[in-house]
Amino acid sequence: RWENSSCVRTLRGIDLLQNEQLPAKIQVKCCYFESESSKPSSHSDKRTVTVKDLAPPTLTITPAVITETDRVSLHCEPPSDVHASLCYFITESGKTLDNTHCTTAVTGSELLMVHQSPPAEVLIHDLTADEPPEGIITPPLTCCGGELSSKFVHTHWASLQRLRASPTFGRACLGFSCGGVVSEHVFSLTLKIYIKSTTYNQSQSRVQVTAAPSSENLVKMLAMMMTLCGVILGCVMMLAAFLCTTHKHAEDSVDCQDTSCAGQPLAGEINCRTETQSRRLTQTRERERESRDERERREREREERRERERERRERERREREEREKEREEEREGERERKRERGEEIEREEERREKKERGGKNRKREEGRERKEERGERERKREERERKKKREQAREQRGRKRLDKAVE
Repeated sequence: RWENSSCVRTLRGIDLLQNEQLPAKIQVKCCYFESESSKPSSHSDKRTVTVKDLAPPTLTITPAVITETDRVSLHCEPPSDVHASLCYFITESGKTLDNTHCTTAVTGSELLMVHQSPPAEVLIHDLTADEPPEGIITPPLTCCGGELSSKFVHTHWASLQRLRASPTFGRACLGFSCGGVVSEHVFSLTLKIYIKSTTYNQSQSRVQVTAAPSSENLVKMLAMMMTLCGVILGCVMMLAAFLCTTHKHAEDSVDCQDTSCAGQPLAGEINCRTETQSRRLTQTRERERESRDERERREREREERRERERERRERERREREEREKEREEEREGERERKRERGEEIEREEERREKKERGGKNRKREEGRERKEERGERERKREERERKKKREQAREQRGRKRLDKAVE
């Protein structure tokens, strides 16, 4: 039974399972309480939820034959539709390798069981888990005189992982229910979890470990190198454990002081904290999306400004070209007027010369001059008409260019 103030509830498969073996079919029904009444409604029709088993992973070992000093690469590949965050490698004797990565490398001496010596064959199992499978705790962790069940381990995996990642004695703040009483308990223990999966499939493979060439000098050198490597590795692990413990204890202290989720049962408190983390993640994604939209909007504005700047420069270039053409036409008209004035001055000088010379052909010359004057007037009139037409055409072109620029 799950109580919830909302009519919409999201559960995981482990929340539905109790003592069922996978694959399992769980029947679920619901009821509601009216806001002004304390009596529940009748139950709804039952609906079935099928919790299926996971497909086994694929274990790849390279190479399959090694010596005690050689390293073998172990790769646990989950199915393509499964997102695995943890992988465990287990030898045939039940020894779990100290690594939760899905790809690791170990030496032959690490694979050998206590009672074995090379040459030997070591059977390796691997399993993957997005969340921890059912397990048992050794040594047992008790509450009110009773041993905590594997369901407690599965439900509060994150808290137990913090204990498991802590030094030899870890301290954690856990809220758990014992006999219907919710309590906060601070405890110290050495925690070691052996995975004993009934809901997660396993794959297995064998590695053959052969004896390395023995030599007294080689053994001494190897012992010295292993000792040195052990010291360095121990220092690194102690530093990593210290940093990890400091970080985890800081997170635990923040979690224990979370007033919005305090006072609830442990399962409800964990769900509350999970929802809080989901909300924070959603808010972070919204802020990132808003920031991305803001960057895109600014980029569009910059692109529009660049486009307007290009249009303005093109318009100014066309206007400069038009002004240059108009100035060239004005200069051409000025040259024509100067040439006409020069021609008139020459004709006036010729007339004065003819008057000074006089003679019998004065009348004929005057008649010819009058004809020339009439022709000259006609020519000037035609020239003025041509100029007028050119001016009108130029004005029309200017108006058209202005209209295009306005558009």
